[in-house]
Amino acid sequence: MKDTLRIALALTNQDRALSQRSDGIDALRGIAILAVLIYHCVLEFNTGGDGWLGTFSSNPFNFFFPHHLGNFGVSLFFVISGFCIHRSNALWVRRHPQASTATQWKQYARCRFLRIAPLYFLALIAFYIAQSPAPFSPNELIDLAIHAALIQTLIEGHLAHINPSFWTLAVEVQLYALYPLLWHAIQRWGAVSVVSATLMVSLAWRLGLPLLTSTYWVTHLPWCWGFDWLLGVGVAQAVESRRWPNGVHILGALLVALVLLVPSRSPVLYAVVPGIVFSMLVGWIARLSKMPLALGPLVTLGVSSYALYLIHQPIMATVARQLHSMNVSTVDPLPFGIVSLACCAACIAVSPRLERFGRRLGQYLDVRRLNISEK
Repeated sequence: MKDTLRIALALTNQDRALSQRSDGIDALRGIAILAVLIYHCVLEFNTGGDGWLGTFSSNPFNFFFPHHLGNFGVSLFFVISGFCIHRSNALWVRRHPQASTATQWKQYARCRFLRIAPLYFLALIAFYIAQSPAPFSPNELIDLAIHAALIQTLIEGHLAHINPSFWTLAVEVQLYALYPLLWHAIQRWGAVSVVSATLMVSLAWRLGLPLLTSTYWVTHLPWCWGFDWLLGVGVAQAVESRRWPNGVHILGALLVALVLLVPSRSPVLYAVVPGIVFSMLVGWIARLSKMPLALGPLVTLGVSSYALYLIHQPIMATVARQLHSMNVSTVDPLPFGIVSLACCAACIAVSPRLERFGRRLGQYLDVRRLNISEK
């Protein structure tokens, strides 16, 4: 037992060292998950924004409408994801120059699986059992299998089942699967040309596909959302090799973005500007050696953001249904605020323990794999 715990602790320290986990990046994760929480509070408790908050949607300053906060949070998450994946892989390759390509990608797949799978499958099964009216019917089991494979974004009619939030994780995993191709292309043709070309292709795909086709799976391929993720990859590549803009430049870019976005409501600017600003922010924060103590709560929230992401929307939806069955309205400001704060507080309180449990489960599975391979 002691040997198992010792090995698990060594693996944890090794993975943390390889990823060079940053408090600043975790604080950004905390900001992103808060934006998503606000969006889902409006979606579940304020009748999708048709209540009193809906009056802001026609305002010239509607980019501050909570629905946009959700989109901004997802965009920031994708930028952070691309940044962390590329940076951790580059660090591993640098520290293991003699490792074979097969070893590199086995390590990559192991880390991704152990980080994502344990908690995801627990949450998936729990919410499936809780919400499915006939859990053993063929159609429901097919839906479960599609979500287990994380391909619900590619099959029409399954995107919003079990837990609608899971669509972003499906896109991330699909991008993870494509990342080795991107890595090999970078090694062959150079980072600037490959990242620039893929960024342009992804952006063209995002903006042009609705005009070209209505085929569901084509319009939901991961590259439709890859622009923000690829920006994160580009930042990870650039931040080690050249001086990144400082905080003054980042603030200036943010102000320019607001001036462009708020009055225009241009879908092109909306597709491009937030991701670029977030990528500049990620690059700047990643280079900071110290973070202000005031950001401590955001760092803590960011550390457990994965568990919070997995559980919050089904809990909110369940509470909303129960309140609706009791004829309790949350459209007005006071009940909306009380219910939203109570739900968010409960989810935030539970998520750190769930996050720790998921990490320990991943460590246990990794130790079991090592023990089996040694026999």
